[in-house]
Amino acid sequence: MKRTLRTVGLFVALAGFAGSAQAQSGILDQLGAVGAGRNVLTPTGVGAAPAMSAIIDPAEYVVGPGDMLQINLSGGVTRSWDAMILPEGTLYVPSVGSIAVSGMTLVDARRAVLQRVANEYRGVSIDLRLLRPRAMLVYLAGETTRPGALEVSASSRVSEVLVDALFGGNASRRNIEVRRRTPQGETRITVDLTRFRLTGWIARDPLLREGDILFLPRAAEESTIDGAVGRAGRYELAPGDSLSTLLSLAGGPLPEAVDDAVLVRFVDATRTDSMVFRISDVVARRFDLLLRPSDRVYVYFLPRYHRLEQVSILGEIQRPGTYPLLPGFIRLSDLLDAAGGF
Repeated sequence: MKRTLRTVGLFVALAGFAGSAQAQSGILDQLGAVGAGRNVLTPTGVGAAPAMSAIIDPAEYVVGPGDMLQINLSGGVTRSWDAMILPEGTLYVPSVGSIAVSGMTLVDARRAVLQRVANEYRGVSIDLRLLRPRAMLVYLAGETTRPGALEVSASSRVSEVLVDALFGGNASRRNIEVRRRTPQGETRITVDLTRFRLTGWIARDPLLREGDILFLPRAAEESTIDGAVGRAGRYELAPGDSLSTLLSLAGGPLPEAVDDAVLVRFVDATRTDSMVFRISDVVARRFDLLLRPSDRVYVYFLPRYHRLEQVSILGEIQRPGTYPLLPGFIRLSDLLDAAGGF
């Protein structure tokens, strides 16, 4: 499935009015004349912003060292300047000082900046923008062809980073783990890439953070679907998979599929059991069943579906060619008549 990539500058509106004892003239002295334009408080040569698949959610994006932000003042003073979050995780604001923002979401960083700036500036409206997401390191582990550190943009999601070339031959694509250290301990987020790529559905596709470990386990359990479906074959199992999941992964039933299908499953190491179900009931969500490892589903073809019998006639005939065998069209003389005779 293709995603439209757009380069966007994320605007986080941080309107706030200051209330402080500092005089208006002090602001002008420290920031310069209103018409002086824009200050850049970061190294020059800012590169192009990375390509992004969607607008970043300010409540989800976590800022960190290297993020390029823009601070704007309006009202009594009009001033705009760019500031980069420094390696120690602070943002420098003139006449205010350094503000610790690393590890906060954009929304929380906004509150922190507004709270500090409101103590210094009076009668000034303030906003904050994310101009360019930072580059950072995440780590690949498990069944991958490239274990170790990987540089990505902080705007990257798991589905955008894990390209096919990074998967080993036996790697799982449905039970990928994002292992993340938090103040509360390690959290694990499971990502199902196969389902996303085949159906467009994805439950979780988080923005990556510094130090995340993308663990690719070995694919172990699977189920199979054969017959009149779009993509017959074996599919890795993920927690919660059911008949409807397998049918969706397989592209759904073909038009020539018989409604009655069969599920065969092992009841022990050698013995099997089977049950008949209707495809239409599964599609309409009237019936579903959780899958087990080694389950096999058979969807049968409707015999002679849209099959048209035909016959060809060539040689010294008025209209040589191919003719359908319609009802009543059963003798050689019928074919000669249709072809115009000799």
